[in-house]
Amino acid sequence: MAHEMVHVDQNHGMKMSAKSSKVTLAALAVMLASGGAMAPIVLAQVAQVAITSGYTIEFEKEADSMGLDVLIASGYSPSAMVTVMEGFMHEELKQPQREYGIYMDHPESIERVRSMSEKLKNLHIKLERKTPLHLLVTFVDTSSNRAKLLVDGSEVWGGAKSDAVVAELLRAKAVLDEHFQMEVVPYDLRVEGGALRLKNATVTRPSLPGDLQNLSDFREKLLAALARAQKTRPATRYF
Repeated sequence: MAHEMVHVDQNHGMKMSAKSSKVTLAALAVMLASGGAMAPIVLAQVAQVAITSGYTIEFEKEADSMGLDVLIASGYSPSAMVTVMEGFMHEELKQPQREYGIYMDHPESIERVRSMSEKLKNLHIKLERKTPLHLLVTFVDTSSNRAKLLVDGSEVWGGAKSDAVVAELLRAKAVLDEHFQMEVVPYDLRVEGGALRLKNATVTRPSLPGDLQNLSDFREKLLAALARAQKTRPATRYF
């Protein structure tokens, strides 16, 4: 939506029409000057298509870049722009390879993903795909005698409900919310020194209450939740 708003705000339709008219007039002049010879006419038509497509691609790039600015300014997750483009890319990968040549009027999705990712990096904005995708969502369930930490609705850790257990689950939830991203790979998550670590973050402390001490099982369930999330968005793993 932000992308399309930029098209309207920047009058891309009117600008495209004006540029196309100039190209059309130039092509027509070549055709008239050719005296009806086919080669100049064909070349003029090919040049017209190529130049017009080039203008369109530039407008699409501008709408992508300024659309990202709109998302940031409005408070929406700018990572959503990347995940939308990755969705396009995934659909393209499932289709037979096509070479549009001069008829290509949009940048390739893979180019758009890289451009958006690079812009976020330059703006020092962390790319968090899980936020717009609503995946790897954590929740601490204390509705029964067993306190449970859930990821996308599935229990990954838990124990007999007590203040200490709930506190540990909430602490782990806070770490996972920040660091348990779609781009995590299995070796990022490890049991080390009696604690579960995720990259450079400590998910659990060495001394745990009750039956929260089975960290290997906790790790395996987190990896299973990650695999399910990644399976729904294969393009994430590609990048």
